[in-house]
Amino acid sequence: MLLVSYIGDIIYEIRKRNSKTLYFFFPIFGKNSISDSQKHPKKEKGKFYPIVQEKKFIGFFFTVENKNCVYLFFFALEPSVRNQGLGGEALDRIVQHFQDKKIFLLTELVEEKHSIPYRRKHFYLRHGFQETHYYFKENYVWYEMLCQTDDFKSDEYRQLMKEAFSFFEYHFFFKPQDVKKASFK
Repeated sequence: MLLVSYIGDIIYEIRKRNSKTLYFFFPIFGKNSISDSQKHPKKEKGKFYPIVQEKKFIGFFFTVENKNCVYLFFFALEPSVRNQGLGGEALDRIVQHFQDKKIFLLTELVEEKHSIPYRRKHFYLRHGFQETHYYFKENYVWYEMLCQTDDFKSDEYRQLMKEAFSFFEYHFFFKPQDVKKASFK
């Protein structure tokens, strides 16, 4: 059975047990970016949700939240437990937990069928997320927005990012540089 629940200071707990565990899941972001995001989210909008199976930490979600919306910022599973249905089960539990809020996320723009971004996007589509036909450019990379509902508005994303991060973080890291309501296909 999977346990998915909010723990206020999971970084501290992981460091206490094994400092390498968290960074094994997301090596591309490095130690500082994830720990910094835990230390500095404005108004404590950023939250970690560990995924635990039989008392073993196997992954996590990191969300940015306000009263109406949840942005699924990170979702990671330990490689040894992937492709066993655990990610889908965990995602379904998170969706159920936030059933009264709109949940959205960004995925890399899919260019090749059966690539990792293709598989990732279709994982979310299989679990109820929908294409919004909104594309955001952040740090010179294009992403596609997926949402749990069919009434996504780009202003909701912008507002959530403004609320969650400092002026500097928002304008230099999270403010969409460009938004397109179209299809690249």
